[in-house]
Formats: sequence, C-alpha cells, structure tokens
Amino acid sequence: MAELDAMIAKIQSLSQLAKQAAPDAAEAVRDAIVKTIEAGTDPEGKAWAPRKADGGRPLAGAAGAVKAGAVGTSILVRVAGPEARHHLGRARGGVYRGIIPTRLTPRLAECVRDVLVQHFNETIKEG
Repeated sequence: MAELDAMIAKIQSLSQLAKQAAPDAAEAVRDAIVKTIEAGTDPEGKAWAPRKADGGRPLAGAAGAVKAGAVGTSILVRVAGPEARHHLGRARGGVYRGIIPTRLTPRLAECVRDVLVQHFNETIKEG
C-alpha cells in the first residue's frame, strides 16, 4: 500500500512540473540564444551584417545584454542596452540585427522539452 501511495504522490506532483522546471528552461533558452549571438547570427541562423565602420563582428558584448527568467510557467527573454536598439532596428543607420527570437524556434522548443523531460524523469525516479 505504501508503494501505491508513493506512486500516487509522484503522479500528483507532476501537475507542478512546468512551474518547477520553468527557471531551468529559461536558463536553457538563454544559453541557446547566447550561442546564436556568439556565432554572429540572428535567431534563424542568418549572419549579422558586419559593422559598417571597420567590417568587424557586430555586437560582441550582446550576450551580456540578454536576460531570461521564469514567471510562473512562462519564460520571458529581453535584451537591454544599446543592443536593444539593434534588435529593434533603431540603431544608427537603421541596421537590424535580431538577437532574441520573436517566435518559438525549433531549437528553443527542443531546449524547453529537454528540461521538461529531465524534470519529469527526476520526479518519477524519486524514492
């Protein structure tokens, strides 16, 4: 009977899985976005235009401008500072360099799924 009660408790705890996993999922999403930044590409993988002044790599410090966090079961991502102007296409010269995705990309969905699977497995294997 104790085993059955433990199994029921595990299944009931799954209702909180998304909320418990959301902070880890936000971190995974941020890490994936940082990888695209470090590659010098937008969220779809398209290379950013080089800097007009010297032809160098743009937005070298953009990774530090990206913040991600969880609010309940939602993941919020934002970019701040001068990098935000580039993301919005409001930088000098009107150059747009996308930093954060405007939709859930397959790569980000995969990151979230991986975190949820990990949390699911940990919950089910407890005890």
